[in-house]
Amino acid sequence: QEMKRAQENLDLPGAPGIYYIRGHLMNLDRVFVSASMGSFESLRTSPVRQAAIEVRVGTAEFDNTGFGGWETGRLRSRLPVDADPAVVRRVAWSLADRAYKNAVEQYARKEAVFQPPPEHPGDFEVLTPTVYRVADASVVPGSDPLGLPMVISMAEELSGVFSGVEGLELGQVDLVAGVGTVQVVDTLGTDVTTLAGGMRLRAAGHARAADGMLLTDHRTWSVPDYAGLPELDVLKAEVNGLGQELSRRAQLPRFEEEYVGPVLFEDEAALELFRSVLFGQLEGSPDVLPFETWLGDMGQGMFSSTGGGGARLGRRVLPPGWRVVDDPQAQPEQMGG
Repeated sequence: QEMKRAQENLDLPGAPGIYYIRGHLMNLDRVFVSASMGSFESLRTSPVRQAAIEVRVGTAEFDNTGFGGWETGRLRSRLPVDADPAVVRRVAWSLADRAYKNAVEQYARKEAVFQPPPEHPGDFEVLTPTVYRVADASVVPGSDPLGLPMVISMAEELSGVFSGVEGLELGQVDLVAGVGTVQVVDTLGTDVTTLAGGMRLRAAGHARAADGMLLTDHRTWSVPDYAGLPELDVLKAEVNGLGQELSRRAQLPRFEEEYVGPVLFEDEAALELFRSVLFGQLEGSPDVLPFETWLGDMGQGMFSSTGGGGARLGRRVLPPGWRVVDDPQAQPEQMGG
């Protein structure tokens, strides 16, 4: 109701009108659990109630989106955990009002410098409205869909594996889980509610070598839900292997001699090498090269995932003879695989 009211009433003299508004409503329950060496440490719950509004002005052929800047026409705001309709309406109207003004400003910036080419596909495609409600009735805000007793027991049992490993200073398990729904509605009649959430399980250990060097390592599992986790015995074996490896490293002799020669990257080190060197160069929109000022490097390059170097367009990234294959279906069970 508020989106329709905004579309009909929000208007600035000489500014393009609103042709589309989309709203998002998130209801998510989250839990954070920590256990160390078999003992429960902390439990924190954090419900998320959030609304977001997207406003498009102009036409589907040319609107305020797809142009550099931050005035994108999308804004979000938190809601009270038990928000009544009056609160939701007030937040939605306020978001729509501010998002519309931002969208008008961004439209003017875009119109001033961008002329669509003849083959321009347009900025938005208006589709047939979709109505869908997830059938999982167990996701009810205020209930216990996260299964807190099970979560706490799992964290305690896994962290207890570390207590059987000699020489560890820390053996901790942290579990973050969230479950809920996201509802998406728009001024065309779309009304879609889907499940939201996921969980991350992290086991971390610390050991100290005889010379005082602190050695750390961890294992992390990120899955959509509990069913995506390995069996408990498998998790215990992984945690035990992590602890035993740290204990073994702590007892190794210190390498004193100077070494000059090749370095071979294996396992996690190889993954980290590719993550830091290659990912930023293969993105669809690589980081912009920085430009120099008396303040130092500026532009998107200063926040580059590749360390501030920006995209190496037309330049070599890896040595000759190397081959990289990107297969999104290689590990479909992995989030973002």
